[in-house]
Amino acid sequence: MLCSGWAVSQSYPTRPIRLTTVETGGALDIVVRTIAQGISGPLGQPIVVENRATAYRPEDRFVKSEPNGYSLLYYANTLWLAPFFRADLPYDPLKDLAPVSLTVKGPNIVAVTPSLPVNSVAELVALAKSKPGVLNVAVTGAGTSPSLAAILFQSMTGTKMTDVKYKGTGPAFPDVLAGRVEVIFPTIGSSLPFVKSGKLKALAVTSMQRSPMLPDLPTVASLGYPTYESVAIHALVAPARTPQAIVGRLNREVVKFLSQPDTKDNINKLGFDVIASSPEQLAAIMKSEMQRMGKVLRDAGIRPE
Repeated sequence: MLCSGWAVSQSYPTRPIRLTTVETGGALDIVVRTIAQGISGPLGQPIVVENRATAYRPEDRFVKSEPNGYSLLYYANTLWLAPFFRADLPYDPLKDLAPVSLTVKGPNIVAVTPSLPVNSVAELVALAKSKPGVLNVAVTGAGTSPSLAAILFQSMTGTKMTDVKYKGTGPAFPDVLAGRVEVIFPTIGSSLPFVKSGKLKALAVTSMQRSPMLPDLPTVASLGYPTYESVAIHALVAPARTPQAIVGRLNREVVKFLSQPDTKDNINKLGFDVIASSPEQLAAIMKSEMQRMGKVLRDAGIRPE
């Protein structure tokens, strides 16, 4: 059996690999294509990146793909948190996906329109508590990192804001910058130009550690909410029942590429940290985050629709 697995990994791949992602444009699209290009050389076959909008739910079709290593999916933790938002979900994240590797993670920030009279998380919490439901917060779809960060923030601070829904942070920014929506939890990469120009007021970062891109920005955890952490985690997965030898081969190439200093530097400049892992570590992260965020979402009254 060991010899058979070795033979499979050595012969794979013999044709191009399709990598589906919902990242269309922006920093994450660059990350996906950087990884695809970086591992295609050692694999000896091109990796064709296909961008599919989330509205088409490419993950639903992906889980039905042949488990032969020629169909891969790059997605954020929205993929395995989907059971808490979708009643019609046609897959089980822990049964129908073969984890390959974690890739990158990126924090969000707590940000407000400059006209809002707050300059700290404490002041934002005080204002929100004094006016329940009056402040508007931009949310960008079920399970996305800006939405999860907002849900967790309100749950842990005991505040209540009114959701204003957008298809992404891009469409939300004009309303926030103009003051029509007061609060947003965007990724650092997408919001950095606005923060640096003073068009957006950043109050805190949602990761456990400060971000080198905004080193003066405190963490929410350091401001009286020690267990607060909300980051976008991105990973590479294959369909369930993909041979272990193929998963192992893919994992080795991804980890090797992401471990290179130049790769890390380039990804850091885009606002993300490299977190390459073993398939087992990714599986553990998926399970633990489903448990942690599942409780948060249930406590916040979020139900699958």
